[in-house]
Amino acid sequence: MVLMVLAWSATMWAVDTASASACECKRASSIDQAVIDTPEIFFGAVERFEEREDGAWIATVKVSKNYKGRLARDGSEVEVKTGMNEEVCGYDFRPNRSYLIFATVEDDELTTSTCAYTEKLKEAPI
Repeated sequence: MVLMVLAWSATMWAVDTASASACECKRASSIDQAVIDTPEIFFGAVERFEEREDGAWIATVKVSKNYKGRLARDGSEVEVKTGMNEEVCGYDFRPNRSYLIFATVEDDELTTSTCAYTEKLKEAPI
């Protein structure tokens, strides 16, 4: 069911895959494998992207649709942690843009990187 929803969503809103990554990482071999391996998958709009006191970068995301997981519920606001730049595989979120976010959970925090299938959407679904 999750795969059908993601496939439908990808046809409704084009995904911007032009962004390049400067880091080296192991990415899932296919979107199907990423869906199986990733504990949290959701659509959302980034409201803020700022550095936390401990040096982590945090995207505050308003979730419009949760497809998998327990932390990012429809209508909720969540924080997604990432690296400080692309050299350390950090995802460069932009406020007022929507994303399909593939996140892991580390110490009860949602985390993503350029190694995940997280992508900016060309057209906002919210």
